Amino acid sequence: MVCTGVGIFLPGFLFFQIDLHSQLMKLFSTLILLLLFRTILAQTIDSTRIKNDSIGIKFYQEGQASYYHSKFKGRKTASGERYHPDSLTAAHLKIPLGTFVKVINAKNDSLFVIVKINDRGPYSKKFIIDLSKSAALKIGLTKSKGHIPVRIEILNQNFIKKE
Repeated sequence: MVCTGVGIFLPGFLFFQIDLHSQLMKLFSTLILLLLFRTILAQTIDSTRIKNDSIGIKFYQEGQASYYHSKFKGRKTASGERYHPDSLTAAHLKIPLGTFVKVINAKNDSLFVIVKINDRGPYSKKFIIDLSKSAALKIGLTKSKGHIPVRIEILNQNFIKKE
């Protein structure tokens, strides 16, 4: 004999019967759907890819780039260096400080710049990298645009931060 449910009787109340099997199946299917949704959402939001090529493992990311406001001139970055609009530097949330990356204009592959990651940010979900003003101008990002689609590639592959 297999118990498929539990009966609850409270004096003065109705008799309740709970079907454990169907309740467990509902819970299990809900958990599966939540995990599937989370996986799909995570892949949609984070466009980071790690791929094999003939040289080895390459990290790249696609998204929108912005650039530092002039009010940050002279302020310390996360690496301890001071921000200078004329330097070729950038901020990224995950790429290790001191790493050199190639930032490519996604609409025009001939426009690119090599920058050193020396700060953390951007903290807006809309952007993947903040560039110094000089770096932004080299890839065609102007004040009137404010942001531009880019692709980021790590040049020194000694470390890739895993999720």
